[in-house]
Amino acid sequence: LLCRERSVNASRKILDSVEDRLTPRQFEVATLLVEGATRAAIASELDVSENTIKSTIRAIYKKLGVASKAEFIRSMTG
Repeated sequence: LLCRERSVNASRKILDSVEDRLTPRQFEVATLLVEGATRAAIASELDVSENTIKSTIRAIYKKLGVASKAEFIRSMTG
C-alpha cells in the first residue's frame, strides 16, 4: 500500500507537469487512470459513456506521445 501511495504521489507530480498540454477533462481522466481506475469506473464517476472515456484516453495518449496504457503509466511514474 505504501509503495502504491508513493507511486501515485510521484505520478501526480508528473501529471502536474503535463497539465498545460491537456484539457481539464483530459487531465481529470488522466489522473483517474494513474490512480488505477478502469474505463468503466471513470465513465461512471464522470457520468459519461465508456466510449467517451475511450476517445478521451486516445486523445491523451496522442498529446503525450504514448501508444498504450502501460506506456502512459510508465511515463507518469517516472
